[in-house]
Amino acid sequence: MKQSILTLLLALLLALGLAACGGGTAEEPAEAEESTETTEPAESEEPEETEPAEGTSKLVAVYDSMDPEAGVHMVYDVYLESMGTTRYDVHTKGGTYYARQSMQKEGYEDYDSVKFIQDGVFYTLHVKDQDGISMKGPSTDKAIITDSVYSGIQLCKDRTDFTAGQTEVDGATYDSETFPVSAASPMEQTFCFDGDGNLAVYIAAASEQYSTPEVILSIDDQVDESLFDISGYTIEEQ
Repeated sequence: MKQSILTLLLALLLALGLAACGGGTAEEPAEAEESTETTEPAESEEPEETEPAEGTSKLVAVYDSMDPEAGVHMVYDVYLESMGTTRYDVHTKGGTYYARQSMQKEGYEDYDSVKFIQDGVFYTLHVKDQDGISMKGPSTDKAIITDSVYSGIQLCKDRTDFTAGQTEVDGATYDSETFPVSAASPMEQTFCFDGDGNLAVYIAAASEQYSTPEVILSIDDQVDESLFDISGYTIEEQ
């Protein structure tokens, strides 16, 4: 009897020992999974590399070729249905801006005028009569920003929201970039380029019915600074 009781106790102790060993092995995978989870977030926190922005405008090269401090010379035609074509001959350097406007319409050859800015004073000059008026304005060390062509280039050169395509002007087809209306620009603007990437035509369109094409004849650095001397004009201050 005593032997059978002893045998039963030994069997019971052996069963408990095996159960304890089984419980220990079951907990180990859980601990391993927990340690693996704590190392994963550190790897996923590394910043991702971003690709450079696409859609760089051709205007960047045009803008970079113009140095207002050294001097910029531009010649372009502006067409208005009511007045025909007016040619602009622009010479500008630093804070001085000279733009002679010559109407190409027959009978208006003697009506050339000059928009002139120097030392913060704005002038409107009549070439034939050698007179004009002046008005004090904000001083600037970069007067070229008052030019419509230059300001259009400057406003759009860093934008990427343009539509690239082709535009026909006076029978010629150009590669073009059209920029939609934005907070900084109340008009749609289209820039046309020749085969060498030079700016050939600039069109500012207030609506589908009204647009102003400005045909670019040349942009260079051949500034005639003798034009900045307006001492021969009789000026009336406003």
